[in-house]
Amino acid sequence: AREDARRDWGIADGEIVIGVVGRIEAQKNPLALVEYARPLIAAGHVIRLVWIGDGQMRTGMEEAATRLLGPGRLV
Repeated sequence: AREDARRDWGIADGEIVIGVVGRIEAQKNPLALVEYARPLIAAGHVIRLVWIGDGQMRTGMEEAATRLLGPGRLV
């Protein structure tokens, strides 16, 4: 199941996955996930963020992740 999920999301074996399941709403503070990942990526860690859920902040979170972390870091 692990390999299937990684393949479906386009995540390589060596990448670290940080995942969240929940609504993408202000009370969940989805932008914090992006901020927490920044120093890890800057330190050279190969990280992918996976958020399972939807909500009003989805577009904003996707845009912030692309702008701050680079394209393809958030699934």
